[in-house]
Amino acid sequence: MMRTGALMPIAAAAILVAGSPSPKAEAPAPVVDTSAIVATIQAGEAGWGKAYEARDAEAVGAHYAPDAVFMPLDAPPFRGREALIAAMKKAPADKDYTMVFIPEKVDVAASGDLAVSIGSFEQHRSLPATVVKTGTYLASYRKQPDGAWLVTALSSTLDAPLGKGVSRMAAPGETSSAGQPGVPIVSSPFALTADHPNAVWLAEIYRGGAAIQNDPTLDKETRERKMADHLKKIFARISPKLVIHTGGIRLAATGDEAFMKAYSERRNALSKGTFRAVEVDQILANDSFGVVHGTFAAERDGKTFTFVGMGAWRFENGLAVEHWEIPPGEAWDNYFIAADPNFKGRAEAFWLKK
Repeated sequence: MMRTGALMPIAAAAILVAGSPSPKAEAPAPVVDTSAIVATIQAGEAGWGKAYEARDAEAVGAHYAPDAVFMPLDAPPFRGREALIAAMKKAPADKDYTMVFIPEKVDVAASGDLAVSIGSFEQHRSLPATVVKTGTYLASYRKQPDGAWLVTALSSTLDAPLGKGVSRMAAPGETSSAGQPGVPIVSSPFALTADHPNAVWLAEIYRGGAAIQNDPTLDKETRERKMADHLKKIFARISPKLVIHTGGIRLAATGDEAFMKAYSERRNALSKGTFRAVEVDQILANDSFGVVHGTFAAERDGKTFTFVGMGAWRFENGLAVEHWEIPPGEAWDNYFIAADPNFKGRAEAFWLKK
């Protein structure tokens, strides 16, 4: 989400007390059992690979939220659980197919309803040609109303480009982490940290932008000038070929830099300039990925609407090349569609509308 407001959101990084005659101590916030959440997610990923190997499309789809986005290495994104299931059902049967997910780290948001899992994978297939892939993956999760943790977005990178080889092959007598001789060995410590240079840069984007937007001492002209200077500084780290995947369900769209600019302007217009980040409570990154968790807000008819969500980033050679917005999809759609209730077209056309 770039340009005057396009991260989840870039220039926008967001985040009652009732009195009584006899003051009472405020109830403590619920304790989030992060260990239990981590165990649940990693156990699910262990069984996930088995579902892929069995080519059980319904079982694979059960790990995804209805509005999830799956971004394969060699095909356009699948939007929605049903699209992924349909694609899997069309895939040719492959008796040699194997898929192993190796969870390495799960970060749980302080709110206890969002999480990101990072790990490595090994995939082998023989149709339509023999291919062995190893790499790393990043999966964002959202807790569902029934307590289940489902994937909202999944992206991955290869240890080597397609067709350019793979990681080190298992030597004679040696077994890979997939438990199979001759399959590439994956050794990728994949820790996301708050002090990684990519995390520092993301903090400058989100927290720096939020500080400017929420500074009550700034008049409109000064705020706009500071934001312009802020955005100009950070674009040195953004690839001119950056791809953005916007949030929402009906309003989810994918576009290039030109689309990103139009999207940012349209979002700002629909919110009458009120869309902003209030609080950014967690930013983590490594060489390949970055994740951001925060609260964002916008106004309409005297009411404040808040969106607690995440943003995911992918980096190549020190540049940001891809970005995903992961807000609460239905609430996101409802807010922006309410500003143009008669629109009936596709998501891309909604954001490109002048």
